[in-house]
Amino acid sequence: GEELEPYYPMSLGTASGEWQDDGSLVIESSGLMHETIMDHAGLPHSDELVMTETLRLIDADTLENHIRFEDPLTFSAPWETIVTYQRQRGARLKEDVCLDRIKQGLPPI
Repeated sequence: GEELEPYYPMSLGTASGEWQDDGSLVIESSGLMHETIMDHAGLPHSDELVMTETLRLIDADTLENHIRFEDPLTFSAPWETIVTYQRQRGARLKEDVCLDRIKQGLPPI
């Protein structure tokens, strides 16, 4: 219920979440810097973007993420999308580091 103040400006903003009675998790993120990339095409947004995600398991191997984007400085109306993830049994994730950040003397992640 409290407004979170980040310790320092973060490109990914500040997120807070809450479990719902139906087992879904609702996460609201705000304070994203306008330089943050929302997709591979470089979809623009302002610092006023509020992103609300509702995550729920459809079945044991399927996770649904319903995302709502609200940014009155960039979009004429809020819009929504749904992303579905399928469990990949036996799959392995590799560590992802940003070489540009390392060159600048910043943490790699």
